[in-house]
Amino acid sequence: MNMQTRPAKTRRKRNALVALMAATAGVAISSEAANAQYIYRVNSGGGANGPLAADQYFSDYNSGAFTYNDAPINRDAVSNPLPESAYKDVRAAYNGSPIAYTFPNLTAGKYYRVRLHFFDFYATATRTQSVVINGRSYLQNFDIGGTDKVSVQDFTAAANAQGQLVVDIAGGNDNPFLSAIEVLETQVYFVATTGNNNWAGTLAAPNSGRTNGPFATVAKARDAIRALKSSGQFNKPVTVFVRNGTYYQSQTLQFTPQDSGTGVNSISYEAYPGETPVVSGGRRLTGWTTTTVNGKTAWKRTLSDVASGSYFFRELWVNGQRRIRSRYPDLNVGNNTFLRIQGPVPGDNDIPGRNNRRFVYRNSDLDGLNSGGDVTNGEMVLIGSWRSSHLPITGLDTANNVIDFSKETATELGNGDRYWVENTLSGLNQPGEWYLNRTSGVLYYLPKPGETTSNTTIIAPVLTNIVRFDGNPGGNQSITDLTVRGLTFANAQWWFPATFLAGGPDLGDLANTWTNGVYENSGFSTEGGQFQTAGVEAAVVANGVKYSTFDRNTFRNMGGYAFELYEGAQYNRVQGNKITDIGGGIKQGPRFTDGPGLLDTRDNIITDNTISDGGHRFTGAVAILWAFTRNTLMTHNTVFDFNYSGIAGGSQDDFDPNMVNNNRIVHNEVHHVGQNRNFS
Repeated sequence: MNMQTRPAKTRRKRNALVALMAATAGVAISSEAANAQYIYRVNSGGGANGPLAADQYFSDYNSGAFTYNDAPINRDAVSNPLPESAYKDVRAAYNGSPIAYTFPNLTAGKYYRVRLHFFDFYATATRTQSVVINGRSYLQNFDIGGTDKVSVQDFTAAANAQGQLVVDIAGGNDNPFLSAIEVLETQVYFVATTGNNNWAGTLAAPNSGRTNGPFATVAKARDAIRALKSSGQFNKPVTVFVRNGTYYQSQTLQFTPQDSGTGVNSISYEAYPGETPVVSGGRRLTGWTTTTVNGKTAWKRTLSDVASGSYFFRELWVNGQRRIRSRYPDLNVGNNTFLRIQGPVPGDNDIPGRNNRRFVYRNSDLDGLNSGGDVTNGEMVLIGSWRSSHLPITGLDTANNVIDFSKETATELGNGDRYWVENTLSGLNQPGEWYLNRTSGVLYYLPKPGETTSNTTIIAPVLTNIVRFDGNPGGNQSITDLTVRGLTFANAQWWFPATFLAGGPDLGDLANTWTNGVYENSGFSTEGGQFQTAGVEAAVVANGVKYSTFDRNTFRNMGGYAFELYEGAQYNRVQGNKITDIGGGIKQGPRFTDGPGLLDTRDNIITDNTISDGGHRFTGAVAILWAFTRNTLMTHNTVFDFNYSGIAGGSQDDFDPNMVNNNRIVHNEVHHVGQNRNFS
């Protein structure tokens, strides 16, 4: 490596257009880049290089430059990289100082896209960096993810009152590095709860005459970008700012390959600066009346769609906190409250490998279960190995201490297996518990002290997937160059679909019924059959997505997994997200594979995420799950308070070409997992 420190340069106050012309004069660049609306393109630490102008606009203190001439540079993770030689020029700062650039002659208050090109020749986790633009934090604890690799990070920022963008890049455990910096024009749309989908979406708030303002939905902003493309006006990066408020969605927000950005004109959906919008897959329940249940004050609400059979749910949140479904025995957090079975009904386990639709309970443990006359509304949760079976109750034989189910257990029963019962009226007896009658549609909630119908927001989940990014990786049609930043996704559930049968190609090895000497498909009882509940879906799914970033979002109040990188997801970053009160955390990889190909999930980075309070509903779920993946980096994540594993992976135990390789798990903090709790 040849390192030569160059003399510090004074900041040159040059017109932005002049800088751009000097940078691109006589240089052949892509047609898309030529048509993009660049304002500044600077080769940090070097002279003019292809489309980049010589280094300028940097502050003079404690910074220097060098050229790296060793190994080839890996630019695979960038869809439209600069020439390799541009990454070999690097500006660095020393002695705890940041790399600092000030770009002048911009329009005060106007938004611009700032594009940073990072390169590092050190190994993973030896250098982390943070980015601040005009005093606002845009990136923290950033790790490029490997030796001799390139990463490009885009941010949308408004020029300050002096018409400047002041960009500071600070090092964490080492000096910061930067190879290039660009400033581009950007098209900005706004979404607000006060918006209107008939407006242009180009104002952050309605104007005084209410003739223009933000859109009302993210879907409308997505469609506006589609219209830009169809009219030939997609010639700059696009940013969609989502304002404060809760956006209740009655259907999944869908993105397809037509919603892709490009390496030059990337698309970002992000929270408006300083605000925390929520995209909810639930519905708010209002119209409560007060009654008495089991001698206690309760709130009551009738849901006609539950009574009609078109809707049901198993989670409920009050003011953002999960509430316990009525349960027997009562849940005492920390005391592992459960019952134990006596064993299988004699003769049921005579066939090896056979699972069960009934068992014998001990003593008179369940004799009072039907005191509310609704035992068939109840569901048994039974823990076997790392799986939890979820068993709809069909009958209770108190004479013989036998309870029956419509579905089979996930595994063979063993004497002393743990279980509890949910959703019976007789079990509704603790503040914060709730019960839903499937037949009448009546929902009861026992309020906690201090709760009133006027100071509570009660939300039930409606959607399984809040957002789906669905490329077609098998057809080589991916969704590319998107960023989702700073949004909160909440209130999703997953439950077994009616078609969830044994041996399904997507949902795993489930139990079968022994009938007349043969096995027949019998339906479901377990959460996916495979390890770590791999069959459970996620609230946000990225399928066939490449070169995209999911950054500093919050995922909370979910029954299934929070986020999934599914088939053909490649060269993505999942970074800085907070994930809590969930079934499972981040899931990666297809559930089955025929070997390496277009459906590979590979070369992704899962970094700097905080994942906690997991294992609700599906006790075998984990915080970070990697199945059929390769070249995946999982680093700097913090995982705690999980019922089962923190970080877990799969293997390929056949003779097909092996695609499970070169996955790295380094510098993570995992604690308080394997809690073996019994909660819902």
